[in-house]
Amino acid sequence: MKKQTYRLIKSLAGIIIAAAFYYYLYRLSVPHFQNIKELEQITDFNNFGFKYLFMALFLCLPNWILESAKWQTAVMPIEKITIKTAIKGVLRGVPPSTFTPNRIGETVGRATVLQPSNRVQGAFATAYCGISQMPVMAMSAAAGALWFMLQGVNIQNASFITSWWFAAAFAIIAAAAAAIFYKPTALIPAAKNRWQRLTAKLEFFGSYTPAAKHRIIIISALRYCVYCIQNYLLLKTFGINIGIADGMTAVFVIYGIISFVPRPALAELGVRCSVSAVVLQPFTQNPLVPAASSAVLWIINILIPCIIGTVLYFVSKKSEKIFAD
Repeated sequence: MKKQTYRLIKSLAGIIIAAAFYYYLYRLSVPHFQNIKELEQITDFNNFGFKYLFMALFLCLPNWILESAKWQTAVMPIEKITIKTAIKGVLRGVPPSTFTPNRIGETVGRATVLQPSNRVQGAFATAYCGISQMPVMAMSAAAGALWFMLQGVNIQNASFITSWWFAAAFAIIAAAAAAIFYKPTALIPAAKNRWQRLTAKLEFFGSYTPAAKHRIIIISALRYCVYCIQNYLLLKTFGINIGIADGMTAVFVIYGIISFVPRPALAELGVRCSVSAVVLQPFTQNPLVPAASSAVLWIINILIPCIIGTVLYFVSKKSEKIFAD
């Protein structure tokens, strides 16, 4: 009886915490979505690109499948899991990533689908999986800055974005991230000096073959392309007349800035909208349009998976209790 009461209290507490989180998230996001209502393109459906919106929605599936395949490869030295389990882990990692700075919470959330004895290593493997995205994003941002500079694009109040040193900074970040990704065992001696208990947990880094590392990087690049194409399609959805070269370049720069700037988790939507408005100002006279496209992208790629991940967490916990009983 006491055990059932404890489970009930624990479940209710989880539901209350989840409800409070989503309510707070709603209150923070409302001002950004109010901008969408103010757009003339929204009220004039003849100018609204529904076909681009549908294509962006369709790309959600390959986006998350690629991310799951990448994570599946990253945890393979620790535990062999199916793609179905990997998808479940990726989705369960979204809720904690949403309320932790720079999404560090996903390392814990994803690891919950692994065996209890493998979860600490799984968290490190998730972090390693995240590092694989950094060289791709940083090099894309560097290339984007150089493209803007060569094209003579003028970004008011943020001219540094089209400078040599901005591109060079991202190139250095990309090189450093690539070095860490391809030589993760170099971190083990440093860990021995301070966290000896974790040393054994880090030995699995030596199990990654060159083929596995290349596979993870290639999947990261493919997934990043899909994600950026989604953003470009949403820019077209809201009526921005921008070519694919300038559009993808702008998206590369936007995500480069967002990804490497420390930010509170619940402020991410505001940061996305603000950075998008600054970078895309040469291509639209209405600053609400880039903000609106970023808000919609946040809904389909963050908010919806976050809700699904929350539901999966409670459903999985309930099924585990049934089998345990």
